Amino acid sequence: MIITEIRAQRSKKNRYNLYTEDGFLISLWDETIVKNSVKEGTELSEELFKKLKEEDTLKYAKELSFKYVTYSPRTEKQLLKKLENSGIDGESARIAADMMKEYGYINDAAYAREYAASCLKKYSPYVVVSRLTADGVDEKTARAAVDEANSRDNIKALFEKYERKYSALEPRMKKKRISEALARRGFSWSDMEFLFGYEED
Repeated sequence: MIITEIRAQRSKKNRYNLYTEDGFLISLWDETIVKNSVKEGTELSEELFKKLKEEDTLKYAKELSFKYVTYSPRTEKQLLKKLENSGIDGESARIAADMMKEYGYINDAAYAREYAASCLKKYSPYVVVSRLTADGVDEKTARAAVDEANSRDNIKALFEKYERKYSALEPRMKKKRISEALARRGFSWSDMEFLFGYEED
């Protein structure tokens, strides 16, 4: 295969379409083209063509990973899923994810601590652990994060919120409404039992 034309794309900066006499062949980033000294008239062997595709895919995987993990904290599983859904092959995705971990952009334990500290204000420890494991955090790490962040203050804050909301109700109905509201958040009766007399603790 001989490259007959290299044409810049209009939609994507720094990306070029490569053509042979048979028409369009492949699109590559400028870095891949320059690094491999590809120009019009270059003859591409099967080996070089494969190398170009692999390098270009890996570059795309790294750039996509960086954008994804710097926009919001992510787990390793979430990143790999994002890359898979973007058409990145498994090997390139793995390399990109490992690089994000090496540079500290991915840290499942840190993600779990941040998530637990935020979500325990709204949900029970069981719900938070379940959500973390669904995001790819191993159960031991998830439970450790929840244990670290969990305290009676979290459920007390919710209790006080609902206590104000249902303050006009008579005591028995108020207790019923509060316990139902907390149950919908994932708390069991054993979690909330102390609340109805916590001022005496």
